[in-house]
Amino acid sequence: MSPGAAQNPESVKLRSIFVSTENETPLENVADKKEWACHNEGNDTKVDKEAGDEKDYIEEPIMLPQSTHTFLFTEDVSSLPFWFAVLTAAISLTCLVLALQNSLCGSSSNNVADAPVQVLPAVKVAQYISIFIGLLTEEEIPTALYMLRMISQKSLKSKFPQMKFWKFVFSAMVRLMLGYAFLFNMFIIIVQSDAVIDIFYDLLALQFVEQLDDIAFQLCKKEAFGDRLSRAGNKKCFHAEFQRQHFLGRLKKIGMFLKMLYFCNLALAIMGLTYITMKQRSGDYQATSITVTFGDELWEKAVVENVAGGFYEHDLIFSMFNGVYVQSGVHDGRPVYVEQRKFEQTPYEKWIGAEIKYCRSECRWVLTHRNIRKSMTSEKLDCDWIFRSPETTDYNLLDVSGSWSAWTGAIVHGANIFIIDNECESESDCNLNGVCSSGQCVCYSSYFGTHCEYREPCPVIKGDQNDTWGVVYFEDGTFFSLYDRPVYVYMEGYNGTSPPGENDALIIVYTGSRYFGFYYAGFRGKDLDFW
Repeated sequence: MSPGAAQNPESVKLRSIFVSTENETPLENVADKKEWACHNEGNDTKVDKEAGDEKDYIEEPIMLPQSTHTFLFTEDVSSLPFWFAVLTAAISLTCLVLALQNSLCGSSSNNVADAPVQVLPAVKVAQYISIFIGLLTEEEIPTALYMLRMISQKSLKSKFPQMKFWKFVFSAMVRLMLGYAFLFNMFIIIVQSDAVIDIFYDLLALQFVEQLDDIAFQLCKKEAFGDRLSRAGNKKCFHAEFQRQHFLGRLKKIGMFLKMLYFCNLALAIMGLTYITMKQRSGDYQATSITVTFGDELWEKAVVENVAGGFYEHDLIFSMFNGVYVQSGVHDGRPVYVEQRKFEQTPYEKWIGAEIKYCRSECRWVLTHRNIRKSMTSEKLDCDWIFRSPETTDYNLLDVSGSWSAWTGAIVHGANIFIIDNECESESDCNLNGVCSSGQCVCYSSYFGTHCEYREPCPVIKGDQNDTWGVVYFEDGTFFSLYDRPVYVYMEGYNGTSPPGENDALIIVYTGSRYFGFYYAGFRGKDLDFW
């Protein structure tokens, strides 16, 4: 300092540090300088931020994480703390792997994540929010990336020459492995959840499993596991500060890569959830073909509308609606299943099949038929049900099998309905009596049925009146069937009081729940196309 400056009672500035000619207490450390600068903000004395000598924030010191994972490089391989750290990491990883295996036990080739067929809008919003929450609560990946980025081999060796850098890298790899096991579990439980609260409960459980190392470390410091682990957790290395790295050249590129890797996790999770959402909206996870079996409920004098628009009464047996239903269209956000012909499971051409669909006005799945009314005076409604489920918001019809309600002139509760998916995943779905090909069971020669559940019928049966009946076969060797049951035609030998005429047809047909005999006068010579 020049003599002139010493004689000047006024203060002057030297670079960004305030200097006074008065007897002032010198600034002892950087923290005092920063505090002093904050107190003098707005005065003539200002911090020259462009010069870069001072900062208006305090950087977090770089220190080793207080976790049992750190024992993997601070302790000797033969020591108790090292193997305690291995055991803790193994327990966390095992729990995460078991959770993932359990979550995927119901997966299929068409639905690898075992996601529900669809979820409510509130659940879908919660799923996207949970992606961000999960990434924020997951700490192993960012901790590992931060360590690799901020603590170099040179820096570690200068502080602790006895530590091996490869063990330091191994510890970071263990963290990354546990972190990605957490993220995989997080993604699966999010896409599988169909209730908002279940998502957050499962995330809390995963977070607890992942943080076992932090919990175990704190217990070690409190001597919960003995003196040796307590001494390992209270070593001075956990309080040492490492010099902050200057990111230039290759080191800066590594830092950018590690940052991008972290944000890629977020992008991949969002993309995966969006893909599953699109599959759910397109109905790819819904059953495309189902077999429905109703009970024996009977509606006497059911009101049926004819082709001319008039009405007539007819006894309706609900089991006649049994059979195959195929997905066709959407109603109130759920698929519509349309009844198929009982012979070859194809759509009706001349007649109208029943429909099973979801009605939001009823909050139920319902069975409806366009030509069936509850009364002759009732209006024609979109959801004029004759069979309905309990109240539900479920998107999957397969999940609402069981006890429904039937309309038989009044509501009858406790009417049973059974619904199964006609698509197969393996030979076990075909009862080991056929092979699964393209989602359909191809039965062996001696079996038939949607799931190959029936043996090939006896070609000829005999009644108690010495009457003989035969299965109707086609030219290709297959037989005529209704509701997956063979149709029998009278052949000869009836010794009863009223034998059928030579030109009359007598057949036994399964009608959904039981066999009936039908007599057709003069129809015996008709071919299969007629029937």
